[in-house]
Amino acid sequence: MKHLLMIVLLALPLTAHAKLKVVATLPDLAAMAREIGGDQVEVACIGKPSEDPHFIQAKPSNIVLLNRADVLIENGLELEIGWLPALLDQTRNGRIRVGAPGHVIAAVGVPLLDVPTGPVTRAMGDVHPGGNPHFTVDPERGKIAAKNIAEGLKRVAPQFAAEFDANLV
Repeated sequence: MKHLLMIVLLALPLTAHAKLKVVATLPDLAAMAREIGGDQVEVACIGKPSEDPHFIQAKPSNIVLLNRADVLIENGLELEIGWLPALLDQTRNGRIRVGAPGHVIAAVGVPLLDVPTGPVTRAMGDVHPGGNPHFTVDPERGKIAAKNIAEGLKRVAPQFAAEFDANLV
C-alpha cells in the first residue's frame, strides 16, 4: 500500500495547488464566480435559487463555509442585511471581513435604479434605501458585477489574474 501511495504522489504535478474557496451569497453571483474563476476556484453558495434573497435563513453550516473561505462575494445594497452580518459576526475569518481583500461587493459601481429620494421606512414594504439590489438581471449591470468579482479574485490570487481576465471576456 505504501508503494502505491508513493507512485500516486510521484504522478501528481509539482504545480498542484489548492483551489480558492469562494462563497457567494446568491446563486447568480456563484455562477459568475465559477465562470470567472474556472479551474482555480471551488464555489459554494449560501442562498438557493428557490429562496427569497431577503430572507435566507442563516445556518451553522454557513458559518463553517465562511470560516474556510478565501473569498466572500455578496450582492450589496443591503440585500443580505437581514442575515449576512449575523453570519460574518460568527466567523473567525479575517480574509473575508468587510474591507478585507477577500470581501467582494458585487454592487460597487453599478448604476442604480429605483433609488428613493426621501426617507425610507420598513412600513413602505420592499423598498431599498440604496436602490434596487436586483441588478444582475440586467446584462450591462451584470457585467459590472462580474468585473468586481474578477477584481476580488485577482486581489486574493494575483498569480491567476490573466486567467481570470480571460474568463471574464
